[in-house]
Amino acid sequence: MNRLPLWLVALLPAIASLLVPVVGYFFIIVLVAELREARQVAAEASANRIAEWISERGDVDTLLNPAGVLVSTPITTPIHLDGQSGDWHVVPPVSPETQDLLLANEVFVSTSLAYTLRIANNPQFVYLFVDVADNSVVYREIGHPSVHRNDHVRIALVGPDNRFRQFTFAAFQPGAIAAAEVGSGGRSLREDPDMEAFWRATVSGYALEVRLPRRALTERFSLAVADVDDSSARQLRYLLGEAPLSAPADLGYVSFSLDEVRRAFAALPHDRVRLFDTAGNSMLDVEKTLLVPADEMDTPPLPVTGSAAIAPDANSQARIVVTTNTLDLMLMTERLVNALVLGSAIIIAFALMLSLLMGMHLSRRVNEFTGKLTGAVDASGRLVSKVNWDKSSDEFGELAETLEALLGRVESHSDYLEKMASRMNHELRTPISVVKSSLENLEAQAVTEQQRTYVDRAKQGIKRLNNIVSKMSEARRLEESLDADEIHAFDLVDVVKGCVAGYEVAYPEMQFDLRLETDKAPITGIPELIAQLLDKLVDNAVSFSADGAVRVRLHREQQMIHLRILNAGASLSLTDDDEDLFASMVSKRRGDGDGTHLGLGLFVANIIARFHGADLSLTNREDEEGVVATLSIPVMRVTSRLR
Repeated sequence: MNRLPLWLVALLPAIASLLVPVVGYFFIIVLVAELREARQVAAEASANRIAEWISERGDVDTLLNPAGVLVSTPITTPIHLDGQSGDWHVVPPVSPETQDLLLANEVFVSTSLAYTLRIANNPQFVYLFVDVADNSVVYREIGHPSVHRNDHVRIALVGPDNRFRQFTFAAFQPGAIAAAEVGSGGRSLREDPDMEAFWRATVSGYALEVRLPRRALTERFSLAVADVDDSSARQLRYLLGEAPLSAPADLGYVSFSLDEVRRAFAALPHDRVRLFDTAGNSMLDVEKTLLVPADEMDTPPLPVTGSAAIAPDANSQARIVVTTNTLDLMLMTERLVNALVLGSAIIIAFALMLSLLMGMHLSRRVNEFTGKLTGAVDASGRLVSKVNWDKSSDEFGELAETLEALLGRVESHSDYLEKMASRMNHELRTPISVVKSSLENLEAQAVTEQQRTYVDRAKQGIKRLNNIVSKMSEARRLEESLDADEIHAFDLVDVVKGCVAGYEVAYPEMQFDLRLETDKAPITGIPELIAQLLDKLVDNAVSFSADGAVRVRLHREQQMIHLRILNAGASLSLTDDDEDLFASMVSKRRGDGDGTHLGLGLFVANIIARFHGADLSLTNREDEEGVVATLSIPVMRVTSRLR
């Protein structure tokens, strides 16, 4: 299983910090949803309170049932008196029916008289706009005081002082006119300076626009239009209006409650409040202007709406609807998200930088330990220098103390093993000499044939023991003498030729096949040691050769020289591959030869190869019928010492 690098493990906290914006965004979404739900509940509660306030008003019936009641529409801009209807597009008209005739001296003909009435008000004035359809308009007589012997408009009202008053609007000609206050008998008393009016002739008749002070009237109000068609007789034909004008008790009603309700709605903290009458028609719509128009936003905020019924009657559709936009929530969400992004970026950057620094610090300390341990042990596993540990007060300091103690024990054991060969050599030489001399003395005496057999076997054993001691001393002396030898450049071709010639003499029973694929093979090193390395490899090849032949090949590939020694015979088994054949005291020889094999030959050869910067390997032949020993050594390498 592949382990993660230490620096990547140190980055895990920084990677985990990526959850900060995710969790923060989820929190913002939940918070905004809770605030929106709270605003929805507040809108419903506010709609219920407004509905309760309207239902408790004394004029709730006239407010919500406009049928039979003249409703004044609240306006915010003043109306210019010019007889034009351009200022009245927001005010709904009211048209009387045939049954609203107050007087008919002739059979009523609908084409003779009809009108529409609009009423509007602001806190200072009440405005009337009467659009009359009259097939014959008769104006006042010049010099005649009567205001009723012509087409005219009458109004009757009750003032705040409970005073009943009647007024007539009649014109000598189109233009600005005055309001004439009339008495109970219909006689003109005086002109009222507080009332202004403008009479304009139209294609279908005439239009009258009136402005009177808001303080001059209450809710009791009636209006009627009189029709006089004969300019000679000047007799009144019809009087059309929704309520009589003769007595205070008979007057109709005009509702100014919408103005009060509008002001109340405007003071509410909602962005839009709508009032619907019992028929479901919109009576009032108060909407505030957003600081940022919705059509200029990329994503307009979704409003929160609350609704409540005003009248408990099941047939009534009167209700109040309040709407609150969520622009502030949207702006708050944007601010929170921006703050979250900025804060998360800072946190992630800080965590990443801290994790990188921590990972670099840990990697540096681990690499420092690795470098010191690697430098303290050479390629052969021998301790060559004492480690100067940085004993800090953290866990690495404790690790350094532990490693120092372990290396001390390893050094002691290695020193014991290194000195064992020399001690054994010294301790074994004397008893071997004693045994050898005793056998020689015994051999000089007269012994039987059977005794001589035992003496010969003892002499062979002493010879083997002496050979073992000599080879152990040889390996030890080689390792100690590598630094003392002189290094210089030489031609490997000459060394190989000389060695092979010597092998033909030393092993007359063997056949040596030498093939040189290059004329020159310049390398740097010690020729005597290379020759010793070849001796060990050839000795192995001779011992394992099954056909009595050893093949030697030398060729060059770019900056590397390859020397191969091949022999036919048993191949390396899996067990041989698993075991380090170049280790000390490892031998795979089979057979009953006279030689003693401690497994030091390949060990010595490998030491010499590493000293020269070369690679030594043992592999099976391609036909699996033998073994190939390959020495790969660089061309003209400036070699460093083993120790």
